[in-house]
Amino acid sequence: MDILTQALELTNNSKEGISLIQTLSSYIHPSSIANPAINYAMFCENLDTYIRTLCTNLLPEAIQKMDDEFRYSPHRKDRYYVKQTRSRTITTLWGDITYKRTEYVDRFTHESYCYVDRKLGLLKRMRYDATVCSLIYEAYSSDISMTSVGRNIGERIHRYSISGDRKDNYISRQTVWNILNRFKEINYPETPQEVTPEVLYVMADEKYIPVQGDPNHAKRMIKTAATFEERIKVGKDRYELVNRHYFSFPEGQFWPQFLDKLSDIYDLTKVKRIYIMGDGAEWIKAGVDILHSQDLHASYASDRFHIFQAIEHITKDDNIKTLLLNYVIHNKKKDFTNVVNSLLEEEVSETRIKTITEKRNYILSNFHGIQVMYKEVKIGCSMEQVISHTLARHLTSIPKAYSYDRLATYVSNRINQQNGIDLRIAYLQALDKGPDEHGKVYLDSQKIDFSFFDKHCEDTYHLPFPSYYLEKKY
Repeated sequence: MDILTQALELTNNSKEGISLIQTLSSYIHPSSIANPAINYAMFCENLDTYIRTLCTNLLPEAIQKMDDEFRYSPHRKDRYYVKQTRSRTITTLWGDITYKRTEYVDRFTHESYCYVDRKLGLLKRMRYDATVCSLIYEAYSSDISMTSVGRNIGERIHRYSISGDRKDNYISRQTVWNILNRFKEINYPETPQEVTPEVLYVMADEKYIPVQGDPNHAKRMIKTAATFEERIKVGKDRYELVNRHYFSFPEGQFWPQFLDKLSDIYDLTKVKRIYIMGDGAEWIKAGVDILHSQDLHASYASDRFHIFQAIEHITKDDNIKTLLLNYVIHNKKKDFTNVVNSLLEEEVSETRIKTITEKRNYILSNFHGIQVMYKEVKIGCSMEQVISHTLARHLTSIPKAYSYDRLATYVSNRINQQNGIDLRIAYLQALDKGPDEHGKVYLDSQKIDFSFFDKHCEDTYHLPFPSYYLEKKY
């Protein structure tokens, strides 16, 4: 008996199986030559339906077995008494399932407890199971649209179909929003590097992202930094940053939080020099002083792109531009100032005078940083490309505007994805651990377990039940 015959025999006892046999028989018949691609698609659709039916039948049975094992265990009776049994419907990777589960009341705290829901990682009023939620959380880190995420994941968790009503399977934007904002931030532990370099490079920049809901702010400034150990050439005109890592802290002071994270990655006592590179913003330069206060030897280096851009705004004459750049690179501040002042004397437009003056002052204020860049760093600063890739493309699609308070959640999600964190696993771990009073989850924090002193906690079936799982009605 061949594999195909065995498969057909297994399907004879269900409606889905009969439909599958009929479609397959029609498809493999030698006289069936019309619309072969559509026939194949119909066969795949029926096959997908059959497999999903098997899964949706098996999963509730497994859950029922799980519930019975706990309900009739002697350990349960010592800690919980039965309140009632109710049904719950959730959407899984194979579609909707309905299962029955027992609700309990804790004999000591008098709080409601549902063992099965806790085992499945289901929160109150949670329509989609943990696997679907983790897919959504992961997908949004690389997609710029909640609507697009809902469409793609909706198609992923429902059967393949060529019918027009498949749009009914899309997950709504509001549901995606609820899942993304279930936790304000998932704080993932940093991975320490085995070897700490003597020199570290830090590129910093900010991005203004449109927000709504705050009458005093049309945009919110998000500060971002990227660290790396060195730059290596990987192609004819392509370079790669070694051990690149991204940091962004939408709330609180940036540099103290940056130092805390950096110290988790490197042994800073072995770092002899840190170069902070940027466009000259005051908050970036302030990082040098903060690092100095922690006994770290830091220097500021000016981004060459912004210096070139400033010179372009001063004059359009190629010869003068070359001369000014030469003065800047070779630390001839007086000569640079004299040439720019002579251009100002010849200018009659007030707008041009204002522009030239601003760009002259910008270059003069960053003169020392320019020398550090050309004489010490030498490798340049690619922060414009970095922030464009990590945040701008993803979060500044005008006229899209984000809630002022929710923006930090999306930035955290994106930065974690760019740092190579498995967001699917992180979200599942966050469901188990639960958020603190501020809605944040710290996956690296350890709580003291006092269960050793509680005689009722030796029950191997008892799972800690964080307060955010508890409710009066399931």
